[in-house]
Amino acid sequence: GNTGSAMALPALNELASDREAAVAATAVTAAGQLRDVLNAESAETAAQRIADLIPLASSQPAQYKLATYGAQAVPALIAALTNEDRAVTTGAANTLARIGDPSGLEPLSARFIATVDAGAPEFKFAQALAEYNNAAAVWPYLTALLDSTSPTVQQIALGRIARLDNPARLTVLQAFLDKAVNAGLHTATPAANEMQVNTVATAAEILGVIGDTSFVPILNRIINEAPDADKSIVKPIAEAALRAIQERG
Repeated sequence: GNTGSAMALPALNELASDREAAVAATAVTAAGQLRDVLNAESAETAAQRIADLIPLASSQPAQYKLATYGAQAVPALIAALTNEDRAVTTGAANTLARIGDPSGLEPLSARFIATVDAGAPEFKFAQALAEYNNAAAVWPYLTALLDSTSPTVQQIALGRIARLDNPARLTVLQAFLDKAVNAGLHTATPAANEMQVNTVATAAEILGVIGDTSFVPILNRIINEAPDADKSIVKPIAEAALRAIQERG
């Protein structure tokens, strides 16, 4: 039912009778969402179909259908970023990311910044920026996320930067690591009940994949100064990254 196609309905209706309660419940929900989308698609004009789909944007079928309208749906999706229904705002953000139209980037970034300024950051907007389907246009927004003081936001940005072959990637990662290491983030020891999440470790792991020898000095510094493996994940990850680089020669 994720595609919004009527052809999925017979299969969903059959699954709705499945003996497994969880499977049946999921099928019933998906079938209902799909019927709502198909009803919205019956409107005469594209503008009306988009308007009817926006309130349904919390569902995958609606997001898929909205994405098929491309740039035509972008203004309505941007407006939906401030919808009172948080599930709709999430769907709108995800659909903007899927479409990849550059005009959606600034409103999406502004929406995230507004939640940060309000003291209640909604990371779904940062995640949508990180998944934006326009590698060239999204790059400055990724570097802006990397400058955030939030480790969660930095992790989100690093995840996408790692997948982009941008000419500035090495410079950006070097600047980020220099700043993080100079701040001593690589020496932090999490409490026993804390998650082992460290942006220095994430960046080091990315460096191992990239394999550029210019990062050997910073990795050596991290290895020499980070706590032992039983206290932090940073040192073993940096050691693995260094080995990967050295093996590549």
